[in-house]
Amino acid sequence: MNIIRLFKILDKEGSLRQKQAEKALFKDNAGSWQEVTVLPLALRNELDKAAPIEFDFDIIKSIKGSNFKAAVKLEDGLSIETVLLRHSDGRNSVCVSSQAGCPMGCAFCR
Repeated sequence: MNIIRLFKILDKEGSLRQKQAEKALFKDNAGSWQEVTVLPLALRNELDKAAPIEFDFDIIKSIKGSNFKAAVKLEDGLSIETVLLRHSDGRNSVCVSSQAGCPMGCAFCR
């Protein structure tokens, strides 16, 4: 998804449309703009062309099967990673790379 194009389009639409789009993406987990029927059809079509909801990622399961890594490929070809760590005491934690090329070198991410 091209966030810059998305923001440029929504900036022209006003705060109501921005809130509706944000809810669709982050709460409703919309798979396409056509699902977001609170937005006008013309706007949904424009968003589909300029900023389609699509993500290129791979999910990798650890050897033991308790941890999962998602490698998300960005538009520039670089990727960021996030790992769900399931601990033996029942807790879960998440490691999220906030930059392309995390320097930590954790065993599972390597």
